[in-house]
Amino acid sequence: MELYVGMVVATLVFLASLLSVELGLAAAIINQAQFSVLVAVVVVSAILPTFVAQRFFHPHHALEAMGGEVEAEALIQSRTG
Repeated sequence: MELYVGMVVATLVFLASLLSVELGLAAAIINQAQFSVLVAVVVVSAILPTFVAQRFFHPHHALEAMGGEVEAEALIQSRTG
């Protein structure tokens, strides 16, 4: 349940950030170059943590219980039954 809530919150923050940047461009607070940089930063800030989490944070207890490296689908199947 916590994972689902975290994903929803992250999605809402991502969309709110993009909306804020778009409104800044529409209100002429920022120019096109600034808009491009800000959109790139928002997108990278969503992708980079996902990459880091998938690369460096593995569920070690589940991997040890199953005998080593396994695919994500195998972990899901082992939890559900």
